[in-house]
Amino acid sequence: MSSVRVIADPRTVARDIPGLLDIVFPRLSGGLVSSLNRKMFQFNSATAVDESLVAQSTQKKSMLFEIAVAYAEQIVSGDEDPDLSRSVSLATQRQQRHFDARPPQPLTEIDRSIVQRVSSNLVNMLNDFAVQQSADVIVVRPRIPGFGWIGTGLGDFAVEETLIEVKNTDRNFIANDYRQILMYWILSYSKGLEAGTNVWSKYLLLNSRLNRAVFGSFDALIEAASGGLSRIEVYEYLRTIVTTPAEVRK
Repeated sequence: MSSVRVIADPRTVARDIPGLLDIVFPRLSGGLVSSLNRKMFQFNSATAVDESLVAQSTQKKSMLFEIAVAYAEQIVSGDEDPDLSRSVSLATQRQQRHFDARPPQPLTEIDRSIVQRVSSNLVNMLNDFAVQQSADVIVVRPRIPGFGWIGTGLGDFAVEETLIEVKNTDRNFIANDYRQILMYWILSYSKGLEAGTNVWSKYLLLNSRLNRAVFGSFDALIEAASGGLSRIEVYEYLRTIVTTPAEVRK
């Protein structure tokens, strides 16, 4: 009996094997991304963190903002006394899972200030969005189902039928960000076909560092990125890819 080898979780596949989704979404390029980003908006309850403050931190920025997200997760989960040291531990584990990351240096007062501001922004943005959607629950770390040699993973947040991904960079959202949420959607849809489970119909990209967000429909994103393919056609493309032996794919 041959065994299925899981090469990585969905986040890593979307980031490190962009060609896989380029076959399905050939139009996910600079022009489409710019068009999607024109729908960007801000939340009144959040304020962009001053970049001059961020520049004073000597921490690796991806680690620093991962700590902020982990801290926000505790608050969203209802923890009345969030633990910063636990956030550091969680962020280190996650960064080491996806990247060749080292544990952060001891946090300075500037680092703590940045973490508090970014996490506060994120909590406010999530709460405001939940209110807008008349939702009572914000799901932390929603499960992303696996498919074939793509393993299971975890997203950032979800509210009702909206998948939420946080990208706390110093830029606008890029093709890789949209590629990642499309990967999550395809895997969710594949599971939905097999088990009759619900599928996310909308997405929300958040940047709680810059107070930027893009909200949209997966159907519209899929149609634009694929050049007009239907849901089932997108699924069939992925199924063909993940069931084709590696030596043939090469």
